[in-house]
Amino acid sequence: KDTFDLLEQIETELMEQINEVLTHHPALELVAKPSLALSELYPLVQENADIISILIGENGDLHFVNRMKQAVYDKCLRDWLDIKCPGDPDSLGAYSAFIVSGCFGAVQYWLENGMKETPQQMAALTEEFILKGIRVLEQA
Repeated sequence: KDTFDLLEQIETELMEQINEVLTHHPALELVAKPSLALSELYPLVQENADIISILIGENGDLHFVNRMKQAVYDKCLRDWLDIKCPGDPDSLGAYSAFIVSGCFGAVQYWLENGMKETPQQMAALTEEFILKGIRVLEQA
């Protein structure tokens, strides 16, 4: 039981830190520049890379992953999409699932490949993916 209590405590502390970052910028700011939040999230991931790698990895804690995804959606993405897609509620769920899953995929990629890029580089890259989608590849 002590191991599970410790894990729950670690997860709770991480979620508090993530929520703090996600609520730091209003949605209107994030519409133009998602990297404002991302540039704070990636260093947090880097500082906690060992535990986050375990929690979101292949054999990780799905409950924690889902809590993180829901926090990203609740704290910033819902308002962001309401601004970007007013009057189109049917698309909001699909857009949010796509963006949140893509962001998590970028974090997993970064962790699994040894964090070769700086947190700032990953924030900028993730912002490009969010704002430009597949058009980012046309620039390569």
